[in-house]
Amino acid sequence: MKKSILSLFSLLLISTVVSAQFANDVKIKLMADQSIIPSGGTIDIYCEPNTFPSHTFKIDNTGAVPYSINVQKRYVTSSDGFGLKLNGTVNYFCWTLCYGETIFVSTPQNIAAGGNFPFVSDFEPHAVSSGFMTIQFTFFVPQTTDSIFFYVTYHVTPAGIATNPSLLQNEISGAQPNPAIYSTTISYSTKNAANTHLQLYNMVGVLVRDIKLEEVQGKAVINTSDLEDGMYFYSLVVDNKSTSTKKLVITH
Repeated sequence: MKKSILSLFSLLLISTVVSAQFANDVKIKLMADQSIIPSGGTIDIYCEPNTFPSHTFKIDNTGAVPYSINVQKRYVTSSDGFGLKLNGTVNYFCWTLCYGETIFVSTPQNIAAGGNFPFVSDFEPHAVSSGFMTIQFTFFVPQTTDSIFFYVTYHVTPAGIATNPSLLQNEISGAQPNPAIYSTTISYSTKNAANTHLQLYNMVGVLVRDIKLEEVQGKAVINTSDLEDGMYFYSLVVDNKSTSTKKLVITH
């Protein structure tokens, strides 16, 4: 996965849980926060130029047996052409491995009964000042017709303007340093310090750090000296809802 750097902030406007039962009794759901939309729903993400939005979702296997699940990416539309990626931007996704933007189908990931696995969608607008791009992600079981899908629409705006002003101050920066060896520092701001946490998860979704934030704005230091090498995800959690998620690499 690409290295995170200090950046401006993106805003996830619609937090989702997508669930479906496949025809062959395959049962999975796509989770992020507490809201629910049906398969085929859309997530809108607003970001500024030269930022690095990264959003993590969790795939739950709610069935009684393990399933092997692939992910397929498809460009639906963009402001500079139907079925194309927005010119000048970069996007990739992570499902077991992280795939460059020219890779559209993942290798299978086995999820145990009652287990889960994280899915990450990344988007880099670079110097593009405005525009949008919609990507369809489909989760499917190989050699079957079973699938569930959702859309992510990235909106690039000059000032990161969004339609949910209540979240505009719930922000975290990229971790510094990243990769981290012994510790890393993350800047944050929030409107509600009364119930705000910075949480760090490993690649299989296990919570390894939970830091209670006492101020509405400041810096949090995460001790990484005793954590295993690998990819992690950290989230700003306000009132039990994740408002922003970014990547962290730990190497010793």
